Amino acid sequence: MNQSAGLEVIRLRAAASALTQDARLWRWFSDQMEEHRLNCERNRDFWRITVAGRELACDRSFDVAVRAAYTLSRALEAL
Repeated sequence: MNQSAGLEVIRLRAAASALTQDARLWRWFSDQMEEHRLNCERNRDFWRITVAGRELACDRSFDVAVRAAYTLSRALEAL
């Protein structure tokens, strides 16, 4: 396998991993919304994400706020 083909395999594996991670994130988001545990609120230029009454993230980007809330929520569950 030449170097270019090896880099392409690495790129494809990274893309597959990112898709799997995104699927987990949005499944979590959907589950939290269905259970009425997650609230997304837009204040001026920021998105505030609250889970089970606890503010977990606030960011200008909805995507970044959801990802931060997911990461923090998983960390809190692990404690």
